[in-house]
Amino acid sequence: MIQGILSRSALYLCLPLLLSVLVASGCLAYNEDCLAPADLQEPDTIVGYLARSFPVRQSLVRTRETSVGNLVADAYMDAYNNPQNPSYRDDVAPVDGAFENSGAIREQGFCEPVEELPGDPVDPPPIRRVDLREVLQFTNRVVVVELTSADLWDVLEHSVSALNSPNPARGHFLQIAGMEVFVDCSRPAEDRVVTVSIGNDPITRDGEDVFRLATNDFLLQAEGNDGFETLAGRPRHNSLGQYSFEVVEDYLLLHSSQESPYDPPEPPQRIILTNCNE
Repeated sequence: MIQGILSRSALYLCLPLLLSVLVASGCLAYNEDCLAPADLQEPDTIVGYLARSFPVRQSLVRTRETSVGNLVADAYMDAYNNPQNPSYRDDVAPVDGAFENSGAIREQGFCEPVEELPGDPVDPPPIRRVDLREVLQFTNRVVVVELTSADLWDVLEHSVSALNSPNPARGHFLQIAGMEVFVDCSRPAEDRVVTVSIGNDPITRDGEDVFRLATNDFLLQAEGNDGFETLAGRPRHNSLGQYSFEVVEDYLLLHSSQESPYDPPEPPQRIILTNCNE
């Protein structure tokens, strides 16, 4: 599947056959009327409040830990681990962490670029359903994948492999939760991850411990989307039956209000980059 959005000018040049392929693949495109997806119901529904603005610029989200990326990954983890979350099921084992490919977090919007999800500590503007959906546009389901320490290490190596390259802002950079990763970009690609911890416990590069991680099903398709060969065709466990944006909406509704907006720690807290170009 092509996980991207055509510019408006490029869309006008596309052949009808190409457009039909894009629509069939589940991808979104700009259009003359700036239409939101047909499945977006009650777009002005307020889903939460932020204590500060969360930038969504591609140059940031695809190269470093960001607040919006942490929000998505935290929402995935919360859905499996928090009994107060509407998606929680007590017959499903909790997850150890979560990750989201940054290519699923968009700056294009439905018809014009989106700079940020707005926030303010004193008078936070409401985040509407349509605001969230402009940033999280794809219909990816949230699922669990089981990975050994060695597999997870490989996935994290691929995540940071493009940093310091001529085109570092790649969609395979992962936003994470439940983990802490130290990266040294002076080392060769695929050998940049120095340490990884799950919770407070370090893991080893060749370890066989198995971890349950929440992610989206786009990354587990057979073709190894975003270049994640380690994830290609992996079994999908315990699907929430919800799209990514629905899971994040539930999380914000649960953890924010106008009087107490969502206020997580400022990054970086989880992905510590050394010798990596800004």
